Amino acid sequence: MKFAKTLTLNNGVEIPQIQLGTWLINNDDVRKVVRQAIGVGYRSFDTAKDYGNEKGVGKGIWNSDIERSDIFLTTKLRQPQLRTMKVLKRQLMMP
Repeated sequence: MKFAKTLTLNNGVEIPQIQLGTWLINNDDVRKVVRQAIGVGYRSFDTAKDYGNEKGVGKGIWNSDIERSDIFLTTKLRQPQLRTMKVLKRQLMMP
């Protein structure tokens, strides 16, 4: 099951209108929350380095039965973190 409503991006990719925000969910709990969210239809997740839970979000996605190509992951960087390529590579590493 997944949510039906999507938005079409400029490149033609459809992204879910509803996204699970993970702010204030600690790294130990977020893996389970993400798995449960996937189970009820979420395919889009929001996190940030400052939340301290990106590894847990990644593990929740990694341990699901959903194809990675069906998942949308949004993250944010603060100005001092803009060593873009280095940070991006670290952010995209799967557990």
